[in-house]
Amino acid sequence: MCSSDLNDLIDLAVIAAAGDRPAMPVDQFIPFDPVSKRTEARVRNPDGQTFRVSKGAPQMIAALCLGDGVSADVDAVVDEFAGHGYRSLGVARTDGDGSWRLMGLLGLADPPREDSAATITAARDLGIDVKMVTGDQVAIGREVARQVGLGEQILDAATLDGATDDDLGARVEAIDGFAQVFP
Repeated sequence: MCSSDLNDLIDLAVIAAAGDRPAMPVDQFIPFDPVSKRTEARVRNPDGQTFRVSKGAPQMIAALCLGDGVSADVDAVVDEFAGHGYRSLGVARTDGDGSWRLMGLLGLADPPREDSAATITAARDLGIDVKMVTGDQVAIGREVARQVGLGEQILDAATLDGATDDDLGARVEAIDGFAQVFP
C-alpha cells in the first residue's frame, strides 16, 4: 500500500497511474484482513505529517467514511462495474482531523483465461454439464459466464438456503451457475 517495495501488483499499478509524485514512507502497514476486508497503512508526507490510507472492499471503505454520505454512490458504481465484469476496490485516506475521506473506486478487470470458452465447449461435447460457482457478485458472474459461452443464468447462492433435496437438484439443473459474495 503506497509503497512499491511491497510488490503488490494492484499497488504498483495505482502508483504508476498516479504519475510523478514524491515518495512517501510507510510508517506502519496492516496487511489485508479478511474480517475488515481491507488493508491500512500510516504514511508520512514530505512535510513529516502522517495520515492513514486504506484500500479494500468498497462497502467497507465507504463505511469508514461515515460523514461523506457516499454509500449509495459507492453501491451504484460497484453495480455498474460489476455489470461489465469488473471487481471493485475502494480507496480512502484520513484528513488532518483523522476523518476518513473516500478517494475513489477502482474497477479491476480479471478476464477469463483465453482457453476457457474452448474448455467449456469441449466438456459439453463430452456430455458434461458445466456450472460456474464463484464468490463474485451475481452481475460479475453473469458477465464472465457470457464471455465464456456458459450462459447467463447465474443465481445468488443464497437462493439455495432451505431447499429440499429434490428442489435443490432441479434448481442446479436449470441454471448455469451460482455466485455469492461472502459477507
